Amino acid sequence: MSSSEWSMGGSTLRVNLEQLHGKNRWRVWERMHAAGCTEGLVLMFGGESVTRDATDHEPVFRQESFFHWATGVREPDVAMTMELGGKRQNREGEARGEDDHRAPLTTLWIPRLPESYSIWMGPITTPEEVRRAYAVDAVRFRDEMEEEVIHGRQDPLHVLGGKNSDSGKNVMNGMPLTWKNKLTPGRLVSGLLFLVMSDLRVFKTDEEIEVMRYVSRISSDAHIHVMKSVRPGMMEYQLEALFRFFCYDQGGCRHVGYTCICASGGNGTVLHYGHAGAPNNRQLQEGDMCLLDMGGEYHCYGSDITCSYPANGRFSDQQALIYNAVLRARNAVIESLKPGVAWEEMHLLAESVILEDLRRHDYLNGSLDEMMESRLGAVFMPHGLGHLIGVDTHDVGGYLDNHEECPVRLSLPGLTSLRTRRRIAPRMCLTVEPGCYLSRREVYKAAEDASLERFLNLAQLEHMFSTTGDFGVRIEDVVLVLDQGVEILSHVPRTTKEIESVMVKDS
Repeated sequence: MSSSEWSMGGSTLRVNLEQLHGKNRWRVWERMHAAGCTEGLVLMFGGESVTRDATDHEPVFRQESFFHWATGVREPDVAMTMELGGKRQNREGEARGEDDHRAPLTTLWIPRLPESYSIWMGPITTPEEVRRAYAVDAVRFRDEMEEEVIHGRQDPLHVLGGKNSDSGKNVMNGMPLTWKNKLTPGRLVSGLLFLVMSDLRVFKTDEEIEVMRYVSRISSDAHIHVMKSVRPGMMEYQLEALFRFFCYDQGGCRHVGYTCICASGGNGTVLHYGHAGAPNNRQLQEGDMCLLDMGGEYHCYGSDITCSYPANGRFSDQQALIYNAVLRARNAVIESLKPGVAWEEMHLLAESVILEDLRRHDYLNGSLDEMMESRLGAVFMPHGLGHLIGVDTHDVGGYLDNHEECPVRLSLPGLTSLRTRRRIAPRMCLTVEPGCYLSRREVYKAAEDASLERFLNLAQLEHMFSTTGDFGVRIEDVVLVLDQGVEILSHVPRTTKEIESVMVKDS
């Protein structure tokens, strides 16, 4: 393995950091130049080492996503500067070719660690070792940074500044307040770098796609492992434990991309079940439908896959009906998804397929067009069809201010939950995750609205509730958009027959 390759060892994927992250920095350099920013520095700060509350316990560090995308650095308390001025040169001043992904000139700034660090944490890595490991041009100590960057030059400093459209939280640039107070007016430039990097993260390079394929394969195998193991009487958290163990044991995924959702029975109607207040702690019962939404993470790139199936391995008629409605919606979207299509059109397609199946089986009455106009679909699928995925599960770039390819968020029920309204383009990675959630509470709440009540066959719906109880079905895949159509990166059983075949238990 070369000095700038990284893996977790064994048979895990080897990632060429120079090619992956060097190319990402070059893309930033190119886009900034196209925007007229041809001088100054890009200045970024990675995640900081923290302890839990007032203790000295250090949670396992996971790098800040923008910083990881640009550098691949795994350690905390590191900063980066990247030259925007001049030609694309290497550290010897020689012009760089188009295939030299180290461009542009990049410096990492690392903490100067005390000698005692080696006793508790292991050998202290030298600046030269760090330079070779991350394929950058120079590595210096953080305590030299203020003098060099703040006092030693007066050209623009481009830092991150913007709002994450999924969380609503501001992206922090990490610069110490004391530094900001010492800058000359107008030198600090924020906003543009966030827009540039967020937009670039939407479109994956070949190197990123390789990691996405790997983590989706590991996550798919882990889902199948859980599927083979499920049986009534188990606890939901045991399913989470099986998944997490497989991803780490077989794929080197120390982290998962998000909190595992291992919902059974009525918990499957709770979209983000599994949090601290509902910690996957229900016992699976005979006849339960299970909804398992989990994804591993490798080199900070994640997967996001949902499988739904009965705890006992055999679909009841009602479970199969709802499952097949969602599967048809998923298949319709996969077949229609291609460059140029608007994402909300795919969401509406999924809704229409599910509503039509419910109408065909007498759970709904009336005109499908009128159902769609009344936004009845949001009663049964309150979330958006899916989301961009990459270094973050809900990856950035879905909504960007003043971006012609990012229409503003809609306010209509269901559609307001769309995490993007972009038109589909090659190299996007997205999830496709239609769902149908049979919640007695939500159905009777909808029945209080005259514009929705007229479509509901409450007697037929109540019969289902009395037979199966509340349950939800979600089918979620990770897809890569190609020049024509998509590549499905997740590989799990999808038809009821395939699922039942995998879940057959030895007698």
